[in-house]
Amino acid sequence: GTNYTLASWRSAFGKDMNSLQTNPRLLDAVGSDGVFAGLYIDENLHLADNSPAVDAGLSHPQLNFDHDRMSRTAGSAPDIGAYEQTARLS
Repeated sequence: GTNYTLASWRSAFGKDMNSLQTNPRLLDAVGSDGVFAGLYIDENLHLADNSPAVDAGLSHPQLNFDHDRMSRTAGSAPDIGAYEQTARLS
């Protein structure tokens, strides 16, 4: 099979024009066991404050809440991913 970069995929097929190819900057993608989705589900897949996915999504009328049941669109647009970035206490 052919291996594509995002740019070559877009050029070849005209698809995924709104996709991002970047580090989403999750708070803790591997957790204390050092394995993503390993034996212990201890990852924190919420977005970091500097994530490029914050306010980078599109609204959908049937997606009003994130995986934590927090309201979508806490900022100027919904965040990409399962969790909406909200203010956190340090």
